[in-house]
Amino acid sequence: MTTTFQIPEISTLLQHLSLDELEGRKLNYFDYFDFLHQLYQYVPIRTIEPLLPLLLSFKREPLTLKDHFVFSPLFNIDRPRSTIVMAGRQVGKSVCCGSLLVTTSGCIPGFQSLYVTPLGEQMKRFSVNYVKALISTSPCRRILTAGCKQNIDHKEFLNTSKIQFSFASDSADRIRGITADVCYFDELQDFNTSNLPVIESTLSHSNWNLRFYTGTPKTMDNTLTVAWQQSSQAEWWIPCPKCGEQNIPALEYHLEDMIGDWHEDISEESPGVVCHKCKTPINPRTGRWVHRFPKRRQDFSGYHIPQILLPHHYAFPDTWKALLDKRDNWPKARYYNEVLGEPYDIGQTLLTQAELMSACNLGIPNNQEYPDPKVMNKLHEGYLCTALAADWAGGGIDSVSYTVLALIGLHPSGHVDVLWGKRFSGGIEHEYEANDCLKWVKLFHPNLFVHDYTGAGALRETILIHAGFPYRSTIPIEYTRPRKSNLIVRVPANETHSREHWTLDKTRSLQYTIQCIKNGYLRFFSYDGGAEAKNLAGISTSLLDDFLALTEEKTVSPATGAENYVIRKQASKSDDFAHAVNMGLMALWEVNGAYPLFATQSDPTYNYSLQEDMYGDYNF
Repeated sequence: MTTTFQIPEISTLLQHLSLDELEGRKLNYFDYFDFLHQLYQYVPIRTIEPLLPLLLSFKREPLTLKDHFVFSPLFNIDRPRSTIVMAGRQVGKSVCCGSLLVTTSGCIPGFQSLYVTPLGEQMKRFSVNYVKALISTSPCRRILTAGCKQNIDHKEFLNTSKIQFSFASDSADRIRGITADVCYFDELQDFNTSNLPVIESTLSHSNWNLRFYTGTPKTMDNTLTVAWQQSSQAEWWIPCPKCGEQNIPALEYHLEDMIGDWHEDISEESPGVVCHKCKTPINPRTGRWVHRFPKRRQDFSGYHIPQILLPHHYAFPDTWKALLDKRDNWPKARYYNEVLGEPYDIGQTLLTQAELMSACNLGIPNNQEYPDPKVMNKLHEGYLCTALAADWAGGGIDSVSYTVLALIGLHPSGHVDVLWGKRFSGGIEHEYEANDCLKWVKLFHPNLFVHDYTGAGALRETILIHAGFPYRSTIPIEYTRPRKSNLIVRVPANETHSREHWTLDKTRSLQYTIQCIKNGYLRFFSYDGGAEAKNLAGISTSLLDDFLALTEEKTVSPATGAENYVIRKQASKSDDFAHAVNMGLMALWEVNGAYPLFATQSDPTYNYSLQEDMYGDYNF
């Protein structure tokens, strides 16, 4: 249906988009879309920014980018395949992301969007406070979502577009099976890198295949920072009206020198931001984006947004004073992260190389393809229980995750020995990995096969079980966030998970494993690291060095002020072998009731309670 109204001028088109009726007739869904169609025919528009005040309202005002001008490139029609925004807190990132989600869904029929956060609470807050608010107050909501389902975890549109919301802190299982045209990763700095490929696989059948990353940086090697380093790394250059100097708000250039002193006349005409050279007040509105790596712009655009670029920070005396107070009183790391939007090294490695090397005292060289005869000799000496542990390939944004195996034995003395390990190369089919695992199971004859329960191990586990390995001797383990309950919890099969499995507190278990290494309870084959253990690309091939990739971070929640302690890996490094050992160690302790007493140096464990029903004899 096409309207019969004569609308020769663009200004009239814009006015009519906000009317309920015209020339005595109530406007309908088709009329509004006809107005939009004519508007885009008359004007060669390269951005959807002009549509924002027509489609959306926020805090009872038409939504514009007037005071969020730095976000303008995100609304271009011709978008790169990937975009990242590395920003401080309170810069309007959530409003802009919500606006992007709603406008693209409203403008493109059948467009499928997926918005993912690390935590469920973050997802719900964004869905309700931003997306729901933008839709419910939209002047065009009748042509966007009238009569469509509007749940917390998904929003539907009349043109069959859909926005789905989910979260993936330590597991991305709930996202499997979703299809999307664009993935929004919010708070990227808190994602487990191994979950990113699972989430991004939702784009595999899309012609759009768009990725949008946002977050506030933490450490220099955090997931967000690594992604930023792969982008075009645009900075907002601001010219000085007096001396003509360009001011670049990045730490390595002029950012700290651009933060002027407080004075009661701070305003748009006299901002708190100053020229780094002559100290004349400069207005960020006069700036422009300059990409450090222009050739990357079409594939992966990156934008750095510190607080000082936004008017609600630089143009008001009270908010500028608050920014200066944070600089003077906050911990340096938090100030750099949340105000300047810059990474800062607050993470500390959990284990030194010297501590690791001192634990490599079994005197067994590690040959990944042809295990040293000493491995079999050790197995024949007699262990209470042995386990072959697997950490399946996770990929990640830095693409350094590969499947690894670790052979572990619980000694009658209470010590745990890591006798052998192997890292698979990339690009290997699941079936090949499963058959290779089966080869090592036949050779080492372990009592347990332990693997990470992320869905990736389903085929491998099935092949092992069909070959004769006891079902009850196979232990799938799923990492969880820190919790107050037991370290490891057995979860019966249910509607969500048809397979019985175990959940393991990731942070606490890694703390125990690291402590075992330091105390000499966990012993390894000969150290395989060092300068010579690098490939042609300069990447370490050492299995044991995976433990050195683990770092601890203590951060403060902006919402509650509570301290959060997490263990994560340094981006661009592998930690797979550390996790295989960790899961195997925890399974051995749990099955045998042999948890260590760290206060007892001479005998780390006692009161073994071997659970014979957990494993038994098997033949191939």
